[in-house]
Amino acid sequence: SLCEAGIVSVILPIEPDTAHVTVSPFGSYNPDTDELTFQANASGIYDFTVTAEAPCQTVECDIQVNVAIEQAPQITCPDNFERTVCLPLTDSICFPVEITGSAAEVTVSPFGRYEDGVVCIPISGAGTYPVEISAVNFCGTSVCGDLEIVIYEDLAPTLTVPEDRIISSCTDFNEEICIDGIFGYDPDYGDLTIQKISGPGTYISAEADSGSICFTPESNDITYTFEIELTDGCHTIVESFDVIIYPSNVCETCIEVAIETDTCYVVGSTVPVHVTVNAIEEIGGFDLLIYYDASVMAFLGVVQGEAISEWEYLTYSQESITCGGGCPTGMVRVIGIADRTIPMTHPSPEQFTPSGTMFTMNMRITRDWNVGGLFLPMGFYWFDCGDNTFSDQSGNNLYMDGIILDAFGGVVWDEADEDLFPEENRLNGIGAADSCLVGDKLTPIRCVEFKNGGICVIHPDDIDDRGDLNLNKVAYEIADAVVYTNYFIYGFSAFFINIDGQTAASEINGDGIPLTVADLVYLIRVLTGDVPPNPKVAPMGSKVKIRTEIENNNLSIKGDINYPAGAGVLVFEYSDALP
Repeated sequence: SLCEAGIVSVILPIEPDTAHVTVSPFGSYNPDTDELTFQANASGIYDFTVTAEAPCQTVECDIQVNVAIEQAPQITCPDNFERTVCLPLTDSICFPVEITGSAAEVTVSPFGRYEDGVVCIPISGAGTYPVEISAVNFCGTSVCGDLEIVIYEDLAPTLTVPEDRIISSCTDFNEEICIDGIFGYDPDYGDLTIQKISGPGTYISAEADSGSICFTPESNDITYTFEIELTDGCHTIVESFDVIIYPSNVCETCIEVAIETDTCYVVGSTVPVHVTVNAIEEIGGFDLLIYYDASVMAFLGVVQGEAISEWEYLTYSQESITCGGGCPTGMVRVIGIADRTIPMTHPSPEQFTPSGTMFTMNMRITRDWNVGGLFLPMGFYWFDCGDNTFSDQSGNNLYMDGIILDAFGGVVWDEADEDLFPEENRLNGIGAADSCLVGDKLTPIRCVEFKNGGICVIHPDDIDDRGDLNLNKVAYEIADAVVYTNYFIYGFSAFFINIDGQTAASEINGDGIPLTVADLVYLIRVLTGDVPPNPKVAPMGSKVKIRTEIENNNLSIKGDINYPAGAGVLVFEYSDALP
């Protein structure tokens, strides 16, 4: 064997030493060392004829020499990598490693093995594993050192199922009921599988991580239990919920009012939330108190709806009610009156039995990606007897809650059922107390069906193509930077293709907050090749202090920044009144 082309020597004793030796087709013979030598430029079998001539005799023989020109091993060292595994079920990981050259002895240290182009190392848990791979043969040694493999433990997913649902019926059921609110979440973004393992009906998948149960009840006086199983290939989780079907006078309603949205919305969106009505009895006014979570959404205003477009009075105010810390963080009161007896502006008769949208509340969802995939509830809240009531045209009859439903049609409270919903179990903010019916005045009528609602929030990961601001299927191009810059100048008018999709694509740096100047800076850095796209970083936190100073009628903006900043965006409010 040789490590490169060169001279090959073969021991070939020939006597007498004085014999004349010739080698063909090429090569030479040294009688002093008894060696046949020749130049080998490639691996293979070389055939020679050796002739030895002496005065008394001539001898000839054929010789074959098998020459192997070896190559030193060369390891293509893989990059450091991370891997999420199912622990403790996984006790080793394997990865390919390319080794070229002639056959070599390969060792993996401190622990591991190499076979057929694959290295496997044992793992005992999450952590960083240093690996060194060496290959040795006749011609040399190659070492892949400083390789580090980071092992993460696969985190358990979470499974959200609906709360126990109470559904009222007027007669025996013969129609299918569908229960939404089944959601899975995997913090490792793995593949999820959801299935129903017990209970009637069928699980219907909406997405890989969500779905609903649809079933046809056998009667209206029974409890159905459903068990839902979720697995990510490593962990299996089972959750259950009950659906109770019970007879009620829910069909004997005079007014149906509900909180509804048109579709799901991405984080950061402005959402029209409609309050709809179906009035069986004539009404002349209403007083509604609606709650929302002010930590994840902001109230922007109310717009009068088509169903009461001719009503003469509609006003709203944001309420601040003290109830021992148990009140919702956001409340809006909306009051409407159909006829204020102003000449020539009386509503037409059909406006006294409105059907459709009474008014629309515009709500702004937070930009925080953590609310993505959640349902943000909104609903009716009762603080005193006048809350969430309707009046007839005369003002003599007051209609209040008879039944309250959640956003998915389940019964929150049924005033007519003292067995399931006794007065002593009434929670704060749920319906008008029975004491509201006591007195020597005309008794309010419990006949209004209230249905709560909320906003379904889409996680940007579900709809975005990160970095593709103009949605042309080419991410991280100069046109995307132009669109993003226009947003900071012109606002949402720059997103005329699809506001939700473009908003989601704007979350460039992976900190969970779209539409920030940090995202624009990162997009530009990707364009210039400074950084790779789609990094996994966390927000920097509160490390910037900004202050304003006025000196000689000049406003100065000064700041202390505790990390390398690329850009900033500031919004100022001022009064244009002159002194």
